[in-house]
Amino acid sequence: MALNKKLTRVSINLPSSLIEEVKKIAEDKNLPITQTYILLLNNAIQNDKMIKAMPDLLSSLVDLKEINQKLDTISLSQIDAKR
Repeated sequence: MALNKKLTRVSINLPSSLIEEVKKIAEDKNLPITQTYILLLNNAIQNDKMIKAMPDLLSSLVDLKEINQKLDTISLSQIDAKR
């Protein structure tokens, strides 16, 4: 997580149960509560970006699998031609 020295104060209402969960995480990780909120928010944003990228990654994987199958077919035909 890159540290951004420019900070903005944000005031939001959150469910008490969520705040308690964040406090537990902060305690477990021995982090200040503000740093824990930053860490969790940053993780959530990064996870969201990765999830949004999944269709493109899966499509690329399918394309690579098809290319690999074509290369295998070409290699097998070249082996047969040498016999």
